[in-house]
Amino acid sequence: MATALITEIQQAQTRLPLLSRADRAALIVRILRELKTHRREVLANVPAERCVWIDRLIASVSSTIPEIVNMLDAEFNRVLSEFEKLIATLDDISHAEKRSKIILERPAANRWSNWIYAWRQIALPHRPFPGPWLSSPPRHFLV
Repeated sequence: MATALITEIQQAQTRLPLLSRADRAALIVRILRELKTHRREVLANVPAERCVWIDRLIASVSSTIPEIVNMLDAEFNRVLSEFEKLIATLDDISHAEKRSKIILERPAANRWSNWIYAWRQIALPHRPFPGPWLSSPPRHFLV
């Protein structure tokens, strides 16, 4: 879902002078909907006091949609760039949490077996185990 929205933002940036006010508003509403979905689904178990930043962002964007839509092309492009970065970052974080959940949920004897499990389940789900020739696990798989 986030990848499709990022692509949509990038396409909007390339044809920015051709976007109508309605197109701009629809894109901002779609971004807002993605942020709300992320808050509701990914951050559902996070304490409310740790989610104030996203709640404030959602409220701020919701209340300023007309101002955002009426920005000059250069300003609107900067806003879209920032939303693109934010959505990509949130998507990366949520995927990293899913990977770490898989690693942590499996009982393992040591770090190496966690890495092997992660490698097989995430990085190469369609390939057999790579074998003992690997010298060390990538840093992002270490728990």
